[in-house]
Amino acid sequence: MRKLSILSFVLTSLIFNSCQSDDDTDTNVHNEETRLSNFNPEVKLDTKSLQYDYSSRSKLNKGTSNTISSDQIIVTYPQYTFIGSLLNAETIDNSSYSPAPFQLKPIDISFSFPTDFIQSTISRPSLSAMRAAVNKATRDVNFSGQQSLSFEYDIKQFSKYEEAKLAFGANVNVGSLFKLEASGSSHSIKKKTGVFAKFIHRNFTVDMDLPYDGNIFLNPLDKQNSASHNPVYISSITYGRLGVLALESNYSFDEVLFALKAAFTAKVVNGELSIDIQSKKVLEESELKTYVLGGKGTDATQIVNGYKGFSDFIVNGGEFTAEVPGVPIYFSASHASDNSIFFTKFSIE
Repeated sequence: MRKLSILSFVLTSLIFNSCQSDDDTDTNVHNEETRLSNFNPEVKLDTKSLQYDYSSRSKLNKGTSNTISSDQIIVTYPQYTFIGSLLNAETIDNSSYSPAPFQLKPIDISFSFPTDFIQSTISRPSLSAMRAAVNKATRDVNFSGQQSLSFEYDIKQFSKYEEAKLAFGANVNVGSLFKLEASGSSHSIKKKTGVFAKFIHRNFTVDMDLPYDGNIFLNPLDKQNSASHNPVYISSITYGRLGVLALESNYSFDEVLFALKAAFTAKVVNGELSIDIQSKKVLEESELKTYVLGGKGTDATQIVNGYKGFSDFIVNGGEFTAEVPGVPIYFSASHASDNSIFFTKFSIE
């Protein structure tokens, strides 16, 4: 009888341990799926500081943090930048932008400007559907863009072009974007001073509601099936105009900083920036390349060269109307696995 009891105990223990092992396996699988789907890029930069040297928005924090995170990414591929766009997170990091092949449920969106159509539902997320929703909202009789407009700029000294990744908020190929020579984004400046500046007219945002049940997929099983694609969906888009300026000069950083601040705060007189003679001289004698979004009459990305191209972009900006709503300049994304924020972490090498 005692032998039967011992045998029974051994069998029970084996069954329990087997079940426990299965549970552990299921947990490990779930954790692995979460790890895969929650890919957040990390970018190491050869720089002395991750802080801007000047910002128009607020007093700069003079801290010496060796890491910062960014969840706002400058648009480099407009065709993939629409609310509800489902992308492989790793391809955002390597700038190839590959859509994840899964269909989303209808999404609810809202606009940050006054309109009777402040909320809208998009049955199948696409670029054309977003454009149609924006057009409908801005054509409403109660639409107003006056209180939405803001202008801001940030300025930072640099020695290697790869440092401009900070301005873009992502691991972009700076060499390709600025059409540099073959040495690429690690290319060092050739003149005495290097400065990049990011300047933005923010008009409004289009924001997506979180899914009511936590699952954005039309087929609920795709939440699990898509894990290997590291899917993220674009959950917020900022419309407006934007420029990222890369400047090399034989003038000192202080002289360039003064000149840029003068240009960004100048009034427009007879179609030109009204700045002091010395500031204009500094900028005209420097080498300028400006990556622009929202140039007059186009939603494509462009590179404009020289002081004239830079100043023309500023002069022709600032208007926010139903006819000129701006273009997508920034986007934020969320992980499809748990709707957490997708971000890029920058650190000093």
